[in-house]
Amino acid sequence: MCTIGAVFEPAGASLVCFKQCDLPEPRRFLEPARRVGASGIRYLSFERVGASGPWAGVNERGVCFAGADAYLDAEVMRATRRRFDLAPGDVLAAYEHILSDSASAAEGADHMCRFYARHDWPDIVLVADRDEALLVEHCPGLGFEVARVAAGFLAATNHFRLLPGAVSHADDPSTHLRLARAEVILGGAPGLAGVAALLADQAEGPSERSICREAERPGDYFTQATFVARVGPGELECFYLLDGNPLTRPYLHCRDPFGAERRRVVASPVHAYDMLGVR
Repeated sequence: MCTIGAVFEPAGASLVCFKQCDLPEPRRFLEPARRVGASGIRYLSFERVGASGPWAGVNERGVCFAGADAYLDAEVMRATRRRFDLAPGDVLAAYEHILSDSASAAEGADHMCRFYARHDWPDIVLVADRDEALLVEHCPGLGFEVARVAAGFLAATNHFRLLPGAVSHADDPSTHLRLARAEVILGGAPGLAGVAALLADQAEGPSERSICREAERPGDYFTQATFVARVGPGELECFYLLDGNPLTRPYLHCRDPFGAERRRVVASPVHAYDMLGVR
């Protein structure tokens, strides 16, 4: 369904979190909703019509999240399907709790671990802040695992990296190809420039095998929205585009989303800094 990740910029002490959102049928994506949680934390929730919660977001404490569907091996799917005990909307509500109530990435990841301990649903979610990024995987019957990094980058697509039971390369080449490509790009350009290049990448051509996905036939997944949050010392900004992909639509650049909320159209996240005369 998507490509997600978090990158620690080596020079700027900033974190960049991103998600490319891919679906097989057209959906209408909504302007991010600005809300306040019960604890008083303000947050930005990225949502789409027909879903009851966010697919990505960031709060004023600099906690970012991006979720991804987990594709399972066919035998694991058959063995675990009977265990699924909740609707997708329940997972989305858990995601929103990350934004509304977490003051750190560790708190958000811990919330998801507690949620997975109570419910059975195959899932992959990334939670990050300026200090660390955590990837949480859960599979019914297999439990959950957490990967944590405080430098470099962490990326995921739609197959488990930590747990057994992931869909194979033969059964779903796209998820494996996209992850391998993401790691190559971020390994060579670990920062906002690398993220921008990754989100527009079509190494496998205009097809659903590329990170910037296009449908070649009905039912293929294609990119429909993109989210990027950059959290630095005393600053927070977002880049996003809705109802399109980075090769066909410009981004909206939102500086200070919980303050003055200055917004402008930019060709890409890197172009925003070219316009300012800085990198």
